[in-house]
Amino acid sequence: MPQAARKTSPVEPPADDSVETPPPMPARQVVAELRALVARENYETIAAGVGCHEGTLNKLLAGKTPWSDALLAKASAFLRLEAIRAADAAAGLDGRLVATSVSKSIADVATVAQVQQGLGLVVGESGVGKTCALQLFARHNPAALYVHASARVNAPSRMLDELWSLAGFRFSGPPRPSRAKLADETRRKHSGVRARATRRPKHGAPTFKQRYDQIVEAWAVPEGATTGRIILIDDAHVLTYPTFELLRSIHDDSRVAILFAATGRFREISEFRQAGQMFEQLMGRICIRRTIRRPPVTDVERVARVWMPAGAKLSPDARQYLSDLASGLAGLRLVKHHVRLAYRLGRFGAAKGQPLDRSHLAHAHKLLADAE
Repeated sequence: MPQAARKTSPVEPPADDSVETPPPMPARQVVAELRALVARENYETIAAGVGCHEGTLNKLLAGKTPWSDALLAKASAFLRLEAIRAADAAAGLDGRLVATSVSKSIADVATVAQVQQGLGLVVGESGVGKTCALQLFARHNPAALYVHASARVNAPSRMLDELWSLAGFRFSGPPRPSRAKLADETRRKHSGVRARATRRPKHGAPTFKQRYDQIVEAWAVPEGATTGRIILIDDAHVLTYPTFELLRSIHDDSRVAILFAATGRFREISEFRQAGQMFEQLMGRICIRRTIRRPPVTDVERVARVWMPAGAKLSPDARQYLSDLASGLAGLRLVKHHVRLAYRLGRFGAAKGQPLDRSHLAHAHKLLADAE
């Protein structure tokens, strides 16, 4: 069966001599900056950004493997983007949340779910603004709690730990022994080496049922109350089916409202599995659902202007360029990255009245493409 063609961004940089790939950094500078980054960032994330395996990155940093031209260009682009992200974080720009028509639509869904004390579902492709909308709603609603679903919290026990922590509970008992220590004790036991007699402390950590009961008691909506808490689950499509059932059970026992925000992948999975009645209980409790379509041009311009310096203007071709970007994969997220990079790279001077045009965005597009 032939494979479907991969969907790509509808925007391509103009084919002219003005768009050039920035030259790669010297290998010595790349190694120095990567070593500094390794000290504060996740090693796996850095290896993925450079485009190689963790073991290969380790050999490159140790000087055991020479840098190829392709890896050097990839690492240089990755480090340039990391420098821009660090500068934005230092300036407090990463916390910018833009109010758009999408955020208003999702806020309406969250409000209905919270008032009706039910479940809500928002489905939209990546980059349309779901995460920004949920964070904006949580920032202005004291009763809302934001949870970003990921591989770290997709299992029931991990999700329960996350909710237990959000409910304000903490465990201050002795730490659990590491796996390495337990493995060493087992190895000594089976090898005949007599280990030193130690008494393992009792952890006293609450069990799964105890944590569940504490969450339900903390978030239970009193009888007669018109509203209560609402849990905002972002990227819900990565959750496992047992985790959905856990959240449904918490909703049933406490009447706490829950809003799921997911991509179209969740709709496909739920419709497929509902044929086998796996999602029947969950889908039957959803009181409101909404599908987020392509963001309008007004949202594109609003997001772009937030990341532009004061007084800067958008040229008509830049407006069309960004509108085409927003219609593809990653949507408004790509608009933010392109405008922010064009500004950070100093490709246009707002103080001189020079508008942001297509050529400025093309340079940012080239840099982003090299880092992918």
